[in-house]
Amino acid sequence: MLQKCWTNLSSIRLALILLLLLAAASLIGTLLPQGEKYAFYLSRFGPRLGRLIWWLGLSTVYQSPWFLALLGLLLVNLLVCSSRRLPDTLRRVKQPLQLERYQNLPARLEIHWPGKPTDPRPRLESCLRQVLGPIKVHPEGETQWYLIFRGRRGYLGPYLIHLSIVLIILGGLIGMIWGFQGHMLIAEGEAVNHLELPGHQESRPLDFSVQLNKFQVLSYPDGTPREYRSDLSFIQAGREVFKGISRVNEPLKFGGLTFYQASYQTVPAGPIRLNVCHGNLCTQLEVPWRTKVNLPGGEASVMILRIEKDFQGLGPALLMAYKNGPGHPAIFWVVQNPPADMEEQPGPHRFTLAEMRTRYASGLMVKKDPGVWWAYAGFILLLPGFWLAFFTPRQRWAVALQPDSQSGWRIQVYGSGVRNKEAFQRRLTRLQRRLEKGTGP
Repeated sequence: MLQKCWTNLSSIRLALILLLLLAAASLIGTLLPQGEKYAFYLSRFGPRLGRLIWWLGLSTVYQSPWFLALLGLLLVNLLVCSSRRLPDTLRRVKQPLQLERYQNLPARLEIHWPGKPTDPRPRLESCLRQVLGPIKVHPEGETQWYLIFRGRRGYLGPYLIHLSIVLIILGGLIGMIWGFQGHMLIAEGEAVNHLELPGHQESRPLDFSVQLNKFQVLSYPDGTPREYRSDLSFIQAGREVFKGISRVNEPLKFGGLTFYQASYQTVPAGPIRLNVCHGNLCTQLEVPWRTKVNLPGGEASVMILRIEKDFQGLGPALLMAYKNGPGHPAIFWVVQNPPADMEEQPGPHRFTLAEMRTRYASGLMVKKDPGVWWAYAGFILLLPGFWLAFFTPRQRWAVALQPDSQSGWRIQVYGSGVRNKEAFQRRLTRLQRRLEKGTGP
C-alpha cells in the first residue's frame, strides 16, 4: 500500500490533474469578485448561491483550505517525483565516459594530415577544445581517442525547474498563512491605526498609527490624473518615528509592512448644505455624505454618492441619487458653477450647492508577505533551469587519431546529438573547417 501511494504521488498524471484543478480554481478566482463582505454575495447572487459561494470559500479562493491543499499536494508531488529520479540522473551526470559506447557513434568526418614525423596531438587537442570543449584522452594501441560529452549538465535542468516551482509554491503558502493584505482610507490631517481586511467584518489593529499629512494630485491638461502621492508620518508611542512619501509604483515600507498608493477620494471636511426648491418654496438642508435624506413633505429623498473638488473646471460638485415616487432613482450632478447648457435636473425639486468644504483621503493598500523572497528565488532559479533543460543540447563526440599508410595521420570524427540537429551540424562544420586547416587557432 505504501509503495502504491509513493508511486501515485510521483506520477506525472497526478501533476497534470493538480495543475488543471489549480487552473480551474484560478479561473473562478479571476471571474468571481474576491474579498468582498458576506452581504455583497447575498445581494448580488441571491441568498442560496451567495451562501454557497461563501461556504465553499469561493469568495477568497486563494486563501481557502481546499486551494491550499491542492498547492500542498502539488508540492509533495514535485518533491517525490524529483527524489525518485534525481539519484539516477546524478549517476548519469557523473558517469565516466566509456570508450565502448563512443566507438559505436555514427561516423561523421574523416581528415588526413600530412607530416608523420610531426606530433599532431597538441594542435588537434587545441582545436577540439576550441570547438567541442573539455576532452578526455583515451589511448588504445596506436590510436588516440578523444571523448567529449557536451550538455551533460542539461540533465539537471528539469530538477532546477522543479525546485524553482517548489520555492514559488512555498513562498505563496508562507505569504497566505503568515501574511495578510488590507486597506486603509486616511483623510488629510487624520491618523489611522487599523486595517480593513478583505472579506472580513473585523479590522486588524496596528501597533502604530499612520497619519496623512498631505495628499497631492497632479493632472494632465485634460484633467486626467497623472500622479498622486501621500506624505505620511508613522507615529508610535505618541511620537513620530518615520516620515515618507508613497507614490503609485513607489511603495513605502515600515514595521514589516509595505504601503502601496492604491486610490484616493474626495471627502467632506465639514457639513454639506444644499438649497432645495420645490415650486416657490425653498429651504436649506444639511445632507450627510452617503446617507439617505427625506426631503420636506416626505415624497422624495436624496443621497450624495460622490464628491468632486473640481468637476471639469466647474468648481465643487456632487453626484446625487434622487428618488421621487416608485421606480429607480435618477443620478445627476449638482455643480457650484453650472454652465448654461447643463442638462436640467429631473423631478419637481431643484438643487443648488450652498456650502461644501472638501479634503482628500488617500487609499492605501497594506501588505505583509514573508514569502516574497522565496518566490523571487524561485523565479530567479527558473531561468537557468529552462536554459539547461531546453537550450543546452546534449552532444556526444569521439575523435580518433592514428597514423596512416600515407606518411601522415588520419583523424576520424564520430558524434550524435539528442536534440537541435541544426546546432550539431553547425558545430560539425566548424570542426571540419578547423581540421582542414591542419593547424590549431
